[in-house]
Amino acid sequence: MNMRRRLRGFGILTVLVLVLSIAYSPLTSTLAAESSRFFPETGHTVSGKFLDYWNNNGGLATYGYPITDAQMETDPETGKTFLTQWFERHRLELHPENAGTKYEVLAGLLGKEINRTKLTTEPGFQKATQLYDPAFSKDQQWYFTETGHNLGFGFLKYWQDNGGLERFGYPISEYRRELDPETGKTFMMQWFERARFEYHPENQKPYDILLGLLGKQIKGSNSTKIISLQSNSQFSSPETNLGLPPGVHSMLNIPFETGWSVATQNSDHPNYPTLITVEANITRAQSIFVLLQAGWALKIYEGKKIGSISLNFSSGKNVLVPLVLGMNIRDWSRNNPEAVNTISSPTVREGWRGVDSVGNVGGMDILTIEIPAEYNSATITTIQVLDESFTEAGSINPCIHLLAITAKYLS
Repeated sequence: MNMRRRLRGFGILTVLVLVLSIAYSPLTSTLAAESSRFFPETGHTVSGKFLDYWNNNGGLATYGYPITDAQMETDPETGKTFLTQWFERHRLELHPENAGTKYEVLAGLLGKEINRTKLTTEPGFQKATQLYDPAFSKDQQWYFTETGHNLGFGFLKYWQDNGGLERFGYPISEYRRELDPETGKTFMMQWFERARFEYHPENQKPYDILLGLLGKQIKGSNSTKIISLQSNSQFSSPETNLGLPPGVHSMLNIPFETGWSVATQNSDHPNYPTLITVEANITRAQSIFVLLQAGWALKIYEGKKIGSISLNFSSGKNVLVPLVLGMNIRDWSRNNPEAVNTISSPTVREGWRGVDSVGNVGGMDILTIEIPAEYNSATITTIQVLDESFTEAGSINPCIHLLAITAKYLS
């Protein structure tokens, strides 16, 4: 009887030891770390260390939904390649050189990436003098000598309460009113190395301060590529167009980089080119989105072809799209009765409407060019805009403003 009890006790003890050893084995730990969650809202999965980091550092409110799966990408800041996953508000990177530390997963420096040009050119991003309001305590008003910017009050509290330097980085601008490219509305904002803070007075606390959707702003979706005009022509110039500040903006859910336009010749600037060539190097494109407008597009030229857009492939073939006033291109002005300010083609939609410095209402249109199926696997080497209005129209002739180009890949 005693022997039987001893054996029974030994059996229970053995089972307990076995259960505990399985529970705490390295294999179980690895499996726990490799847990996954599928997000039906965007159709992407987050796994392993990315999911752990997402869960433990703010989740949906801080990072938003995933907008890509994890994949190897080159970090533009360092030139090194890391396992990367994009979210609506952030980009997460796995850094194996930091394995075992809290820095194994890092958020990308999206604030710096979006504002790389502004960091050296725009006044709001230059080093500022330290501000101090004696009506409030110094604890509510900080100044960062590292970047030369002030951070105070509600934005400072949010920064302190939600991860501070590790999660958001240093401030890289002063707070100011800016346009939200996602909604087209203007809010008080401040940029950080890894984030953009937005003050939304229409929301109740704690949702009156939100993080900008920088992942969506840069990535758009995992199937688009922004083609910058900045380095493509000597006639490019930085500008603020119709109240739209330079930067990456979402128009009809398409990301465009604005602020660098290329204009063709007309009587005002006869030395400008008649042919604009943009380097593309895009393979497996489904569509090309061209943001454009015309200038001096007077009604006497309505229905006339003023130019064309050519998508040139490595095979030597091309897709040619005529630009006809009133059909798929129109004047930038929306309130000039002497200009062609309507369009009839379903391939064109208005992407932006704003007001210039003297009160004129104007717009930017998105022309969609679908790539024929037989060209889907080919590479688009260049995109050319040809202005043909000079010979057609005489001395007062329309010009073409190429504002931005974005490609959509096959899914």
